[in-house]
Amino acid sequence: MDPKNLVLRELTDKDEEAFFQGLLEWRGEDLDWYTFAWKQGMSYQTMLEILQKEKKGLDLAPNKVPHTMLYAFIEGKIVGRLSVRHELNENLKKRGGHIGYAVAPKFRRSGFATEIFKQGLIYCSFLELKEILITCGEENIPSCRLIEKFKGTLMSKEWDENSKEFIRKYSVLVQLEEEFLVKAKKTYEICYPDPLNLEVGDTVEILKSEDKLSEWYGWYFCRDALGKEGWISGDFMELNLGQGKISKSYTAQELSALEGQVFKVLDESCGWYWCESEKKEFGWLPKNIFT
Repeated sequence: MDPKNLVLRELTDKDEEAFFQGLLEWRGEDLDWYTFAWKQGMSYQTMLEILQKEKKGLDLAPNKVPHTMLYAFIEGKIVGRLSVRHELNENLKKRGGHIGYAVAPKFRRSGFATEIFKQGLIYCSFLELKEILITCGEENIPSCRLIEKFKGTLMSKEWDENSKEFIRKYSVLVQLEEEFLVKAKKTYEICYPDPLNLEVGDTVEILKSEDKLSEWYGWYFCRDALGKEGWISGDFMELNLGQGKISKSYTAQELSALEGQVFKVLDESCGWYWCESEKKEFGWLPKNIFT
């Protein structure tokens, strides 16, 4: 299992089997390591309803704050989880902080914690959290190292009378320099479900182009040798008298997007982003749905 294939996300109606299979990985452990909401005998659907209420800050138990529970999926299995608290109360300022994470014993020492932490920071950025508090026990060396790997600054060490241990309190800046992530502000449906797929050297007939005043200027509507039609960015071909010669491999594959969905931007061309979705799907999306 490659940690790069890990997806950290909320549970859906389709994840019931994966959730209860993941629960088995925590036999003999405190249930809070895996879930705060589910209790013995509770239906999966009831738990989802509780999670949504807690995310919105509704019907919160005493001393609780709005939070989102995210689960780490890889190859259909849940290997860990991360809870993001949208705000802090006095108890969380002492111990707990903004995020708490756990990896199932079977999947530890495999790089999953690093990827969970990384994607957790991405989620924090969408909550517009610029700096977060993270705490861990003094003796939890792996966790201390992980926090410090993400440039966590040790603010203090304080004695916790309840657990009889020193607690380290770190400040972590939410900085996403390695990747360009965008969040859709509106939905988008795929317009061309049967996209053009072209290789270097292929030629196409240019049927029309976007006007210079258009936000899509630089795109050309073309027909390939088999008669299939679609849009191609001028960045992917050389133009010559109504013809285009493909200069680098190209697909017109689009992605659909839901409002609030997050994408990783891998390339940009003439007002469109080439994106990767959380499901590891790739395709074009117009920049204007993100602004």
